[in-house]
Amino acid sequence: MTDDPPQALETASREATNWLILLQDDPDDPDLQKAFSAWLNASPLHSKAWQASGQVDIMIRDTPPVFKEVWGHQKTLAKSATDATVGRSMRSVRNQNRPPRGWGSLVGLAVAACLLLAFLPTISRELQSDYVTGTAETRTVTLQDGSTVTMAPETSLAIDFTTKERRIDLLSGSAYFSVEKNSDRPFRVFSGDLVTTVTGTQFAVRLNDYGNTVAVSEGSVRIDYHSATQTVSETLIAGQSASIDRLGAVALRVISPSQVAAWREDRLVVQDEPLGAVLDQLQDYLPGAVILANPGLADRPITGYYSLTDPENAVRAVALAHNLTLWRVTPWFLILSET
Repeated sequence: MTDDPPQALETASREATNWLILLQDDPDDPDLQKAFSAWLNASPLHSKAWQASGQVDIMIRDTPPVFKEVWGHQKTLAKSATDATVGRSMRSVRNQNRPPRGWGSLVGLAVAACLLLAFLPTISRELQSDYVTGTAETRTVTLQDGSTVTMAPETSLAIDFTTKERRIDLLSGSAYFSVEKNSDRPFRVFSGDLVTTVTGTQFAVRLNDYGNTVAVSEGSVRIDYHSATQTVSETLIAGQSASIDRLGAVALRVISPSQVAAWREDRLVVQDEPLGAVLDQLQDYLPGAVILANPGLADRPITGYYSLTDPENAVRAVALAHNLTLWRVTPWFLILSET
């Protein structure tokens, strides 16, 4: 896969967003269509950026809550409140001069543009990826050497196999690897500053804002971590895991092989993991945001066993076990606060 510079990816994403706005505002302008076609065909990166922006636009417009039957009542109330607010706002400007034609659509498009720009990091990551999963989606991919990778929700991977090595870039999320043996072509997973090297084994890697975790269910792996302040090299065998936090601190643990990537069986097993990291994993199964009212609680270590078949109930169980109150604010936000 081509390794496009991040700046070029961001530029292409922003240009695609601008084209989306222009074409929605005046879709029948032949000169605009001609200029857009020229831009789209100027680079494969433009085509990929346009496709990604279109997917985000569709998501913003059409995606309903996953748990619509649970949230329906709250959504109706939220819509009623919004309609009332809009009604008051419209009455307050009724006697003012009428805005120019198209003003309302431009405001709407400006809001859409802000939402799209908020998704730029996700779009940029998807442009770099060969495989991506969405909310509550898992996926198993068979690679060209016969190895398989099972991806957790909200995971993105880039693949680069050469005659000398088999390279995977884990750009976000979690993945479980079952690697075909080949001592002549090491299998390496790059996740941030961490490199995991094997020749044939089964293991899982997770990358999030709190750091890296590698866990082995069969065979052995070598991990190499290099940062400005820390260098770590360790060999892990089946039943061991290593977590490296944002500061480079390493925690080695014994873990049952059956608990490695337990999300494959709709289970989340955590042992002394940061509360924020656990909520991030649960959020990958929910169509909204899970927010800690006090960010200072994010690093609090927690241990637990949760079912991913009902992720909202799992968030509720986390809150109950740690004396937190869970609030639902609209269908899209779960907020945990101190009692």
